[in-house]
Amino acid sequence: MNTASDHSQQGVVAVIMVSLLGIAALGVTASGLMSLKSAQSQQLTLNTATQANARSLEGAQIVQRYLVGLDAAALAALSAGDLKIVGATDITAAVVNSEARSGGVYRVTVNIIGRSVQAASVFQAVYDVTPGTPPTPGTPLPMVNGGIVNINSNLKLTGSIKIIGGTAADLMVTGDVDMRGSVEGVNSLCATGDIKISSAIKVERVCSRGAVTLSGAAKINSDVSAIGDVILSGGATSATTVYTNSNVIISGGTATASVVNAKGTVTVSGGNASVTSVLNTEGNVIWTSRHAAKTINANGTVTYTAPNSSSTINSGSNVTLYGNGAVQNLTALGNVTLNGTYNGTGVVGTLLTAGNLTFGAQTRVHDGQVKGSLSRIPNASYDQHVTQNTSLNVPYSPVFLATVNPVITSAVTVDVYLLKDAANYVFEIDSDGKRKVTVRNVSGIVDGTYFLGNYDYDWRDLSLARGNKDYLCEEVNASGVCTQPTTPYRTICQGQSEYNGCFEYNSSTKNWIVSGNSMAPGTAWFSGNLVVGNGSYINTFLASGEISTSGGMKVFSPNYAGYTPVCTDARNASPYSISLDYRLSGLYPTDLCVSGAYVPSVLGSTALMAGGYSSPGVFTGGNISVGSSNDIRGNVVAGGLLDTNGSTTIVGAVMVANQAGVTDSDATDWGGSTTIDLSKAAGSTTGFTPGGIPCMKSGGCGGTSTSTARVKWSRFL
Repeated sequence: MNTASDHSQQGVVAVIMVSLLGIAALGVTASGLMSLKSAQSQQLTLNTATQANARSLEGAQIVQRYLVGLDAAALAALSAGDLKIVGATDITAAVVNSEARSGGVYRVTVNIIGRSVQAASVFQAVYDVTPGTPPTPGTPLPMVNGGIVNINSNLKLTGSIKIIGGTAADLMVTGDVDMRGSVEGVNSLCATGDIKISSAIKVERVCSRGAVTLSGAAKINSDVSAIGDVILSGGATSATTVYTNSNVIISGGTATASVVNAKGTVTVSGGNASVTSVLNTEGNVIWTSRHAAKTINANGTVTYTAPNSSSTINSGSNVTLYGNGAVQNLTALGNVTLNGTYNGTGVVGTLLTAGNLTFGAQTRVHDGQVKGSLSRIPNASYDQHVTQNTSLNVPYSPVFLATVNPVITSAVTVDVYLLKDAANYVFEIDSDGKRKVTVRNVSGIVDGTYFLGNYDYDWRDLSLARGNKDYLCEEVNASGVCTQPTTPYRTICQGQSEYNGCFEYNSSTKNWIVSGNSMAPGTAWFSGNLVVGNGSYINTFLASGEISTSGGMKVFSPNYAGYTPVCTDARNASPYSISLDYRLSGLYPTDLCVSGAYVPSVLGSTALMAGGYSSPGVFTGGNISVGSSNDIRGNVVAGGLLDTNGSTTIVGAVMVANQAGVTDSDATDWGGSTTIDLSKAAGSTTGFTPGGIPCMKSGGCGGTSTSTARVKWSRFL
């Protein structure tokens, strides 16, 4: 959808995901029509008898969702003119009038035109739109649900990918998907582009605004919904139900669909490929498989060569049976040709046709009536019992299928700059190249900005005769030595030994490196890139640049860890295994630990987040590269792309926003062994929310973050 800044060009009404639930019904407009019907006050005669009417009503819903996404500035800029509908077939819309009314309400009149092959339907809807209110400055950013696995780029899954979470394991992709190798546990997969599943992978549901190709024993347990072609090829590839605005090809081996609903041509060919229950199409059917059909309903022509198995064909056009083609019952509005060469082929039950009948000398027509002509005189010896009836009224119900219109949620907006003030620790480099950290809301440390420095070892002073690296200092010299240490002596990291530091900064690469046993719990914000070494951390790590992790690293988001590891010194229990020494004793975030209880934050469910707008309209950083054998308990949110390198477990949601707009076909490529655990069961506590992250849209969060659009009245013109 358009933003406020480009509404002067009349908005593009993009189709975005409302819900992944019930994908089988995504193409069905009836449920959406009920919400409009309640507002029409008897001025709308609901008519779903034609495609044109159905499409115009569908367009009214799309426009309503579009208006909900506009803020006050965009509504004020809205003027008469066309709205470009993207991703919906045969629907156009134009704003007739937009005017500001009392109470900040905008009244917007829109004409929506739905078209079919032979008709056009104009539907006018008048919406009262109330803009959302902006956030109050200084208030916490509200939580938004960024989805469970939401990828804003092409996605390739080639390794051993395991997703745990049952019905929560939903993947949303803005781009193409290539899924192969060993992938398990996916509940639903939806993409704006083409989907290819080419190995023995089981998925509950699939939806696509492009084409779907299944091969290599891929199995869709429930349904496939697609705007483009659906192809099931070879092996034991299968789908329970197929919905498409285009064509279906089922070929080779035992490729199978139980039910097919298509607007285009359905081809069933090769081996024992089949549609085992009902095939409905507004187009044609070409069936050359050896496997018998059950029921075929087609507005177009039907060509059929399989044997009979209580098979029924209903066609609004011509039907041809040849080779071994035989059915139990056949009804057609066009001509029927029975080209079988022996007595077992033909129609072994009832035949009704409004056209002509052409049949062979031995082809069966057990009980037939023909409105047109017969090619020969029936021979009862070959079970040919057919009569001409010029008054015959052939009963036929045309196939009418609702337009499939799967909609996909766009990925979240990532901007860690908006989260800087929420961090307990903010790491930056000053103009002299000195490392500094701003500390907020931490027990045992006074709020303020400190330098990270080392102090000289002195065995005569107990405080100076132990670990002396990366302590908080009021002043440091050019060599990074504390010239004025804070008292009491405090550091926020725990190195590999008393004399090892934790924080390094490489000025040439602008990389912060965190390496040690652990650091103080809470939210840590880094200006630049961040490398998290192989320690165990109870933190939310944010970086304005990119994030990479070393092998064997563990990070637990604060909301996942909960009260005891975050708010007390008891961190040595599994899975944390942090042997806390004096350096971190007593340090805890006071915004999370309140009066002996843990108070979860909207940011506390995130483990890693990268990228942001360094200046208006300029996105920097955002890529996250996860090393091998990582254990991450929290959401991973990449403003750029995400790369995984094997034997890694992520307990939480995964979001890839790709705000730099990378279009590489292999933009997000997950190989190796990666497990995404969405079950929340393994050690999670109240407050840990997979997919729950702060809203990071400047000016678009807080208050009523979205507008409301109510249908005042509507009518067909």
